[in-house]
Amino acid sequence: MITSPRKGNLHVVWPLKSIEGTIIIDMNEREFEMALKSKKSIGWFLDLTAADKKELPFINISRSKAECNFDGVDYAVKAARGAFESSVSGSGFKIFPENNHIVLNLSK
Repeated sequence: MITSPRKGNLHVVWPLKSIEGTIIIDMNEREFEMALKSKKSIGWFLDLTAADKKELPFINISRSKAECNFDGVDYAVKAARGAFESSVSGSGFKIFPENNHIVLNLSK
């Protein structure tokens, strides 16, 4: 179910089939939050990958931040909860949750 409780905000409730639980996503132009609500503990993460040799905007990925440049504009995505992990191939990264929550700050 997708709703927009306030102008500029998006709320997604996604029931899971593989386990008894729900993914809840809330986002706006400043923040992205994703949480797993489940009685069962599982290891999960977000995974961003791109095709080989595709140029991505990521300059540096540390545990707490992805520094980027797109069309000459520098910006950063900071993990308020969760942690980034750069891929070995350099074609993306993973974000691991902290206590089943990922919160990304999208504003400078």
